[in-house]
Amino acid sequence: MAFGDEKDGTLFLWEVPSNLKNPLPNEKENIEIIWDREVKKCLFVIEQREIKKEEYSIAKAEKEKNAALAEQAREISQEAID
Repeated sequence: MAFGDEKDGTLFLWEVPSNLKNPLPNEKENIEIIWDREVKKCLFVIEQREIKKEEYSIAKAEKEKNAALAEQAREISQEAID
């Protein structure tokens, strides 16, 4: 195997070991299975992030609503005292 460096034109030559020259039986299928599994993991994580983001937004809105209701209740009770 050979590859070069575009910057200064250096050519690198590597000898590929014989065990890497020839694919193992079912190697391609096994690698495809691994990649498919990794893609599924990534899609799952993206989906979970979206779900958590929605849950966080709902919880934040609920917290703000409760805070506003508590403030309103304090103002009403303060007006009743005055």
